[in-house]
Amino acid sequence: GSSRGNPKEDSETKRFRYTIEEIRELATGWNVVSLGHKGCFQQTMLKFVPIKNSIQVSIVTAAFRAKNMDRVLKSISSQTFKNIEWIIVNDGQKEIEEWYYKRRSDIEALNIEHTFVNVNKQYGRFGLYTRNVGAMLSNFDRVAFLDDDNEWTPDHLESMVEAELATGKIPYCWLFVKGKKPGSTFERVKSTHFGRQGIDLGCLLYRRDHFVKYGYFQDTRQVTYDYDYMFKLFEGEGRENFVCTEKPSFIFHHKRY
Repeated sequence: GSSRGNPKEDSETKRFRYTIEEIRELATGWNVVSLGHKGCFQQTMLKFVPIKNSIQVSIVTAAFRAKNMDRVLKSISSQTFKNIEWIIVNDGQKEIEEWYYKRRSDIEALNIEHTFVNVNKQYGRFGLYTRNVGAMLSNFDRVAFLDDDNEWTPDHLESMVEAELATGKIPYCWLFVKGKKPGSTFERVKSTHFGRQGIDLGCLLYRRDHFVKYGYFQDTRQVTYDYDYMFKLFEGEGRENFVCTEKPSFIFHHKRY
């Protein structure tokens, strides 16, 4: 409420009111999210989340197509944000294993921690199992997914991290959509949104405790299992607790075009 009518002196019994803007100004170093009035008579509940001053990111690649892995390597090596590790989970593909040992010296030259995991049985299912393995193995408290058929602009991680450091909120980006069909020249920027088909799994910078709180990706036997998981985050964390970089830094290769 309004603070204009607050008592002029401290009191243990009188009621004080503040606007959420005033509380946010007082709560330096915290992201303040309104939870509304549910269950609280004439009061608004607030959630305080500490804003980190340092972020490390675990990059998880569910590897299935060896022909695309050089492009993924290029995306990671070109990142302006360097506080990262890379976890490559091979979905039972001999070609991926061959690619890794061929490029291992190039990966080590990046001077970042990296982990290569062979999942001996091919699971497929749109990278569901391999993403879960990568998230479980992550050492850092932020997780970004970069599949082998997508790529990032050099400032992708830096812009996401800057958005979180400035607001304490969960960052996401816009999409730059490119055609995947041979000879395609299709390109366009897509302003992402929280609706189905409005955002890709790779647009978000996840928090490792999300997987503790909401579980891992579930095999619902639906192609949209990734959105089903994101929907849990949007509803559970509150959509006002997300912030968009408004940069098309995630390049999505779309099979439709």
